Amino acid sequence: MYLRSPVADWRQQAACRGLDTAIFFPESRKRSDQEAAQRVCRSCPVRRNCLSNALRDGEKRGIWGGTTENDRRQMASVGQGSETFLGDPRSPVSPSA
Repeated sequence: MYLRSPVADWRQQAACRGLDTAIFFPESRKRSDQEAAQRVCRSCPVRRNCLSNALRDGEKRGIWGGTTENDRRQMASVGQGSETFLGDPRSPVSPSA
């Protein structure tokens, strides 16, 4: 019997699936360079999973779940989780990021 990994399942549903990952790792930290990735994340049905995974794994680089490196660093410094940043998990994700 083959069991599917929950991690693999959410990644299969990601809006970024099949895209060039370079947009999620911009060379500069300028806001304009980060916005292309964040636009993809805003419409992603698994954005919360992505951000939770990045926080759990301590991702230091790139855009994950619509957040920048600085966003995640700030979240970690005040002990925020993805639920605090993204809002109520039962609500649609806010397009504010």
